[in-house]
Formats: sequence, structure tokens, C-alpha cells
Amino acid sequence: MTIYDVTENKKRMAVFNVLLEEACRQWCDLLGDAPERKDGEQFAEFFFEVFEAKENEYMEEILSLD
Repeated sequence: MTIYDVTENKKRMAVFNVLLEEACRQWCDLLGDAPERKDGEQFAEFFFEVFEAKENEYMEEILSLD
């Protein structure tokens, strides 16, 4: 998967945006317990783990709204 695969599909882009926000919230929620996260290093890897784990679930929700 590349970013182009995501941006060329409106529904997949909507899922991407929702999951980016969710990953950011999860990352920030743990800053108190993991101060090493403050520099943001490894966030991209964390985000794609969340994306891979939840993309299908969120896509099903979006498709059910149509």
C-alpha cells in the first residue's frame, strides 16, 4: 500500500483521516506513562499499526452509512 492508494479512494481517505486522529489520541494519552514519545519518533510506525488493525472495521462502518 502506498499513500496514493489511499488518496485516490474517497472512502479509504475518510478511514485514513479517522484513524490518524485516533492514533494521535492514543499516542498522546500515553505521554504521561511514556515520556519518550514526546519527540514523536516512531509515531508513523505506530499509526500504520493502528491503520492495519482497524481499517477494515472502519471501512465497514463507512460503507454501512451509504
